[in-house]
Amino acid sequence: MDRKSNLSVIICSYNREKYILDAIKSIANQTFSSERYEVIIIDNNSTDSTPAIVPEYIARNHLSNFHYFTETNQGLTFARNKGIKESNNEFVSFIDDDAIVKSNYVETILASFDQNPTINALGGKVIPVFPESPEPKWMSKYIEGILSKVDLGDEKQLFKKKYPVGCNMAFRKIIFEKYGLFNTDLVLRSDEKDLFLKIKANDEDIMYIPQLEVKHVMSAERISKKGVQRVSIITGEGERFRVKHSIIETFRKLVEYKFKLFASFILAIPLLFDNIQKAQFLIMVRWHILKGYLFPKSTLNDKT
Repeated sequence: MDRKSNLSVIICSYNREKYILDAIKSIANQTFSSERYEVIIIDNNSTDSTPAIVPEYIARNHLSNFHYFTETNQGLTFARNKGIKESNNEFVSFIDDDAIVKSNYVETILASFDQNPTINALGGKVIPVFPESPEPKWMSKYIEGILSKVDLGDEKQLFKKKYPVGCNMAFRKIIFEKYGLFNTDLVLRSDEKDLFLKIKANDEDIMYIPQLEVKHVMSAERISKKGVQRVSIITGEGERFRVKHSIIETFRKLVEYKFKLFASFILAIPLLFDNIQKAQFLIMVRWHILKGYLFPKSTLNDKT
């Protein structure tokens, strides 16, 4: 396929008929010319109306820079890798199918790479929004990661202990030539962390761009007790599979998770005077992450 612009924005989707058109509308409404970027949508075997409504919306609105593909291997990592392979550009970025970007999204990414020629990876703010219910009373700074929240402030800086999350990350495509594609052992979670740790291990910097802001839609199901438990378990499972090739790393991560569970009881004490749900969910999240780590199920690829 003969396509060439500057940036490929990759949206991987699975059964998000309720939100994906809003994501598409936001990325179509950019300050940059549509000739300067393309959008690659990877449908990962959706069983809802996504396969019908997305191509129809693209055709009806004459979005010639939007391209729709299907990835039959189930799992987010496979879909992300498919998007990279379909891209012909120097830069690639990823947003979720329930994310909303600002109109300067493309402009900010390209300007950031242009102004920082030694940087091969970057990310920005991710702000959870709650269209179906109020912001959950249980949310505290200790478990913001469960909602993929990223906010390091309003100053450009390097990611140090943290790193970007999957719904707002961008790369020079050369990064995948250096370190390989996303790890397909990690089909649900931890695949971007695995890549960012490889980048940091090779003394490469990852930049935080505060102007690169994405709103991440949190459904009522996602912020329910059951939804939070599921994401917590998957987080633990993902880390178990990420470190499974190293006995030392497996043990170190186990010690870390046990310590964090113990620490959660201490951190929960002052939260009791603020909101008891904050204390309860903090302990619940840490317990279910440890549970997922100790007893990983077949939700991840354990064949290797």
